[in-house]
Parts: sequence; structure tokens; C-alpha cells
Amino acid sequence: MKEKLSVKFRRLHHFLGHDLWDVELSSVGFIKRLFLKFVRVIYLSFRGFRDDELTLRASGLTLVSLLSLAPLLAFVFTIFKGAGRGAEAIAQFEAFVATLPEQSQVAGRYRTRPGRSGPA
Repeated sequence: MKEKLSVKFRRLHHFLGHDLWDVELSSVGFIKRLFLKFVRVIYLSFRGFRDDELTLRASGLTLVSLLSLAPLLAFVFTIFKGAGRGAEAIAQFEAFVATLPEQSQVAGRYRTRPGRSGPA
């Protein structure tokens, strides 16, 4: 059984690495051509995902996005305060955070109020 599986795996590996690309698409029927194109796209997608380390890139993009939110929010609240709408903007933001799931509200516990340090 184990030997059979090893042989099948080798055949599949050889097919994906060589035979899949050796087939001239214009020489096969429509259904087979469609199947070969589909398998090629799936194979290239998985190979690109692995070779380009997309999970690492995605996590890096997520980190940068999250880290850029704090300065953006500070800038927006500064603009609102300058326009005389600071308290209203903060109240709307707090109301929005209250509608989020409990896990998302952790940061709200650690916000500081003017003249105080520590959790609000």
C-alpha cells in the first residue's frame, strides 16, 4: 500500500512538473484543454503562494496597516478638535467601539483621559 502511494505520488509529481507543460493545448479537445488550463492555474497559484512566501507578506501588510491606524486616528481627531467638534467625534468613536465584539474593545480599556494616567 505504501509503495503504491509512493509510486502514485511520483507519477503525480512528474505530471505536474513535466507532462502538464509538454502538452500542446491546440492538439487536444475543448474539455481536456479546459481541464489542463485549470490544473496549470491551480499549480502555478500554489507554487507562487509557496515560493513568494505570501503568508509572510500578508502578515507584514496587516501589521503595517494596523500600526498606521493610530497616527491616522490622532490626525483625524486633531482636525476635529481644531474645528470645535473634538468631543462629538470622540463620543461617536466610543459609540462605534461599543458596537464591536468584546475582543475588539480591549484597546478602549487602556485609553487615557486628560490629567489621568492608566486605564479609563
